[in-house]
Parts: sequence; C-alpha cells; structure tokens
Amino acid sequence: MTCSLLRSRYAFAITWMIALLACFCLGVPSARAAEVQPKSVFSIDAGRKFFSADQLFEIIDHAADRGYTDIQLILGNDGLRFVLDDMTVSLEGGRSWTSDAVKAAIQAGNKSYYDDPNDNVLTQAEMDRVLARAIKRGLHVTPLINSPGHMDALLVAMKELGIQNPAFSDRNKTSVRTVDLDNAEALSFTKALIQKYATYFGASGASEIFNFGAGGYANDVFRDPGWSAIQRNGKYSHFVRYANDLSGII
Repeated sequence: MTCSLLRSRYAFAITWMIALLACFCLGVPSARAAEVQPKSVFSIDAGRKFFSADQLFEIIDHAADRGYTDIQLILGNDGLRFVLDDMTVSLEGGRSWTSDAVKAAIQAGNKSYYDDPNDNVLTQAEMDRVLARAIKRGLHVTPLINSPGHMDALLVAMKELGIQNPAFSDRNKTSVRTVDLDNAEALSFTKALIQKYATYFGASGASEIFNFGAGGYANDVFRDPGWSAIQRNGKYSHFVRYANDLSGII
C-alpha cells in the first residue's frame, strides 16, 4: 500500500513511494496491494486554515495539470474544517448528541483554535463538488483527520458537548491538542466521527485511502517528543490499541 502522510504548516506538494503508518485502504481488496503503483501526491493542509471549494478546485486543477495522481486533503489538523449533513453521534450504551449540536461544537472549536475570517467549515454539498471535480480530473482524494494529536478544535468541541476531561494530562499539565487515551467516552466520540468520515469518503468513488494522521502525541505537555514519553511511561500500548481500533473502522 502506498500513501502519504503530511505534517506541513499550510500546503505543499510531495511525492511519496513508501507505505506509512496511519494510512488505510477504504474498501480496496487486499489482492490489489501488489498492483498499486507509486503515487505522486499533492497535499493541502485545509485543517488549520479554511480553504473554500473554489480554492480547492484550483488546487485540483493545478495538481492534475502537473501530473499528480492524488490529492491529500487534510481536513482535521488542529482545526476540523468539514462537517457532514448528518453529524449525529450516538455512543453504544452511552450518550447521544444531535447533528446540530455536534456541528455547533465543532465550529466553536475551530473558532477557539483559529477564527478564520474566510469561513469555518466546508459543508457536505461543497465536499461533494470537490470530490466530483477530482474524479473528473482523474485524481484520487486521500482525506486526513488527525488523531490522537492535533485535535485542538475537537477537544473544545467535546467540552462543549459535556464530555469531561477529554484532553491528555500529565503532572498538572493538560494538552490543548491531544486526546486522553484513557478517557473512554472521548475515544468513543472520536471513533464515531472517524467512522462517519470514513464511510462518506469510502462511498464517494474518489477515495481509496483514509489517513488518520498520528502526527504527534502531547508534545505541548512533554519537553521530549510525546511518543518517547509515553513509551517510557508505559502508555504507548494504549496508542497501539487505539490505532488498531481506527484501522478496523477504516
């Protein structure tokens, strides 16, 4: 499997020819793994900063004209800039939230992270048009919703919805961007959203791969990179379990 993983500030293009952790095929038969050719991927960080559908059309055309095979569309990266028509979340054996409540909470989270003057989120109708343009130009779209880190807006959204202490903390320091892997309700909520997004993109006809990022863990809490810290304190296995759960969803 070949895919791309990006940790840019805004947007740039890069060609990847190796498989990376946190990217999984959406409904692609395993027998195709040996047939997949190297991809040339143009990656756009539309999570931290809002990009309109028209701007994404221009990027898609630019990439297609220059021979790229794929667009990686980073929608969840500190901010979360895309909502589906139905954002209802119901946790098994737990609480549920209406679609409007979840949308409002996500938009509040985006404003808390960066109140972009251009807009807050793309709608499903706008994303439908973006994906249709990519298909027309012969490009695949790899969506990226980053977790368990780079979740600033989602952590605020969870608090808005009444989920208690969703963020990771250690020694009286609380992360503003990383979910607590021991908070069952916060993890269930996050997985429910990933399920919604993976289902949408998987059925779109434009996406073969979904990237859940795994671009960092609580670097704002630890002086060392967070991955090293949770390996030392024994909590890395919690991430492995979470990653496997997302793999199963995708």
